[in-house]
Order: sequence, then C-alpha cells, then structure tokens
Amino acid sequence: MSEQPEALRLARELEACPTINYKDHAAELRRLYAVNAELLQALKEATDAIEHWGSYSSDYFQQKWDLHSDINAARAAIARAEGKVLPSAQGATHETF
Repeated sequence: MSEQPEALRLARELEACPTINYKDHAAELRRLYAVNAELLQALKEATDAIEHWGSYSSDYFQQKWDLHSDINAARAAIARAEGKVLPSAQGATHETF
C-alpha cells in the first residue's frame, strides 16, 4: 500500500494537534494551491483547443469520438474547481458547441 500524500498527512496533523508548527502546513497548502491553479489553466486551454479543432471535424468524427461529452466533462470539472454550478447540474442541458 502506498504512503498517504503529504497534503493529507499535514491536514490530519492540523486537525489533531493545535500546538504544532503551522509553517510547513501553510507552505504545502500554498504549493498545492499553485499546482492546482496551473493545472486548472492547462485544462482550460486544452478544452478550448479541443473545442476549436473539433469544430473543424466532420459530424461523424465528433459523434464517433463523443467530443461533446468530453468537452462538457472538462467544463464541468473546471466549474467545480472554480466553485461554480453548471446549468446541466440543475436539470437543464448544457452544450458547449
């Protein structure tokens, strides 16, 4: 079994003991925040690129590879990361292109 990720270990320590040194925890949380922001930006750019080049593809290709679903899934992940709720999560349909 693999070791627990450092972020989870630090969070557990924070919850368990109020007298520990919080500098290590804060540094790890800041690092994770920066990594998350970088990954989120990369996902946005990749989603936009797929949506753009996908619009040049034939309907057959778009349907065969289900580009709509892939783009919608990426947009939903982006929205969740940004704390937003997509209309499709509230019962409406959501098309990206």
